[in-house]
Formats: sequence, C-alpha cells, structure tokens
Amino acid sequence: MNNQTRQPATRAELEALETELVKREQKLVADLQGTHDKDLEEQAIERQTDEVWDALLIQTRNELAEVRAALLRLQ
Repeated sequence: MNNQTRQPATRAELEALETELVKREQKLVADLQGTHDKDLEEQAIERQTDEVWDALLIQTRNELAEVRAALLRLQ
C-alpha cells in the first residue's frame, strides 16, 4: 500500500483493495505475455514498455502482499 494514500480502515476496504490489485496483476501479466510486433523498431518500443509493465507488476505484487498481510492480522 502506498504510504501517500489513506490506509484502508476496515476488512471490507482491504478485501476490495485486494480484488482491485489482483485484477491489475492479471492484466499486467496478460499484457506482458502478449506477442510483439514483427517490425523491429516497433518491437523495440514495445520492449521498453514491457520494462515499465514489469516495474508496475512488481509494485502491484508488493502492495498485494501488504494487503494480504494486513488481512491476516485482522483474523
């Protein structure tokens, strides 16, 4: 969870955030597994974008781990 945003206060808010993060993770993984253009110049641009998606995927997975840890603490 980003320290700059308000922390979810309730279990329901944490569960909603978990659902949102799982959807984001699935979309990023799907985008990264897509095929690249056959044109080498276009492929180079796509691969640069892949680096951004990789970083976003790592961030999303870190946030998801934090949310899940918070949910475990609430049990």
